Amino acid sequence: MVLFIHKIDPKNLFFVRYARKRIPHGKAYQLIIRRLKRIHLWSDFTYSFTKDYKEMQHIIQSLDEFTNAILQETRKKYLTGELSANDGKRKSLMHLLLEHHLQEKDLNEDGIREEMNTFMLAGSDTTAQSMTWALYLVGLYPEIQAKVHEEIDSIFGSDTESHVTEENMKDMKYSECVLKVEFHSYTPNNTLISFDLKTYLKPSVKK
Repeated sequence: MVLFIHKIDPKNLFFVRYARKRIPHGKAYQLIIRRLKRIHLWSDFTYSFTKDYKEMQHIIQSLDEFTNAILQETRKKYLTGELSANDGKRKSLMHLLLEHHLQEKDLNEDGIREEMNTFMLAGSDTTAQSMTWALYLVGLYPEIQAKVHEEIDSIFGSDTESHVTEENMKDMKYSECVLKVEFHSYTPNNTLISFDLKTYLKPSVKK
């Protein structure tokens, strides 16, 4: 069975460019966990002399440079009128924070960049883990996999080119239940609690 992954909207360039930048956020998590496990590294003074500290600073610098470039590019679009706070469109967190910064002046660009870094690091790794577990679990249960495939086919048919819209996602009732079970069974952190996928799918959504 082939499950088509529909194309990402090219307008979402921030995430596309982030992926291409290949910032080693996975390495950053490893460094954080290693420091937490080693008491002698808890002291900032001691940690500052280690190789791990230098690696972490390099990662932080790379991330800051990237997010700052995106932030300045978007800020310029607001100042030139290419983007507007009152265009009625749905906004990303970055756009909302930047609009607040430009209008109220009580949030500086450093604060916006820190929020962007947090969401990019937290969002990318947890999403990757969740998708990995979801695909693995669906692969373990062919009957559930078939129902997910049937639901996707009923929405998109043979169309593999269109973008997935919010309305499409509202129609993915069964797939949503599968993902919720996955989130409940394997949370995107180091604590894993296992559940049976079939047991926790509500009868009301079974076909």
